[in-house]
Amino acid sequence: MTYTRERTQGIKNGRFAVKKSPGPKNPPGFTAGQILTVVYNNPAGIDEPTIRAILKDDFDIREKKGVSNHLSNLLNEGYLHKIAPPPGGSNIWQPGNMGRENFCKLWTNFPDEVKEPLFSSAHVQELIKLNIVPSVIEDFRLIEIANKKWEKAARKLGHSPFKKIPSDIPKFIERACEMAPSLTFAKCQAPSREIWLLDSITYDLLAYSRINGGDIVTARFLSPVGNYIHGMVISLIVDMNLYPNKQQSISGFLQDSETKQILSFIFKRPDEVLHILQRARGHQNLDVARYCEDMDATNPTDEEIVSMLSFPADEVLQGRGA
Repeated sequence: MTYTRERTQGIKNGRFAVKKSPGPKNPPGFTAGQILTVVYNNPAGIDEPTIRAILKDDFDIREKKGVSNHLSNLLNEGYLHKIAPPPGGSNIWQPGNMGRENFCKLWTNFPDEVKEPLFSSAHVQELIKLNIVPSVIEDFRLIEIANKKWEKAARKLGHSPFKKIPSDIPKFIERACEMAPSLTFAKCQAPSREIWLLDSITYDLLAYSRINGGDIVTARFLSPVGNYIHGMVISLIVDMNLYPNKQQSISGFLQDSETKQILSFIFKRPDEVLHILQRARGHQNLDVARYCEDMDATNPTDEEIVSMLSFPADEVLQGRGA
């Protein structure tokens, strides 16, 4: 614990009083966000002294009055529920019954430092499972309807037959939503700039591959379902980099056999495409040829990258069937 020494009024013989420092300066909303995370990881209820002890040990947050004020404010805002203590006991705190409005506030009212632990808390994960995932799957059902219209129009142009939509996409959606904050935040706010950037890189890769006589995607990439899957993949790659604690779980999810089966609906070679997108993530330069030139010796050579991007064009796009 650190202390500051300052002269107190009225002290005799020039002696000094020792006063505790207020602790480290945290960004606005940091303490309140950590309090929520502690409570949300204990949805059955946690008493106030235990909350303060966790905050002190894990984050060096020591101000008892400050923590009490934050708890009262979070109660008034509907994030928390308080159970009155028994005689001589302490308040018990539980998650509040949040509606959609308060759920969305979680991702706008608190700093980035607490979003990932808050997202991973037991209570928020339960909310995602019960509320967000069904909503996302409902949106997907509407996209499936739009996809049928797209296929009908494509058949008129001679592009048929089309590959059946994978039946396990709802499971893919559920698993992705439970580990990728961007997919949850997207229900409450506009996609981040990084998602748009990586999306742009994808289309530059497609254009680059076509120039070199190939195509890295199937015809289904252009369909409503294809674009939906692609959007989820982009979000997962962004989150794998934004939230280091999620890097291993998201990477494993993208590489498992079930996910690759989904990705093969839109990508001819999912492994190569995922590698390129992960390498491209965060680069401001969207000149793909220049990007390939910048690859260092420990990664695929320019020729290997071009080879990845330039394999035979999809027969469906050539009007010769799948």
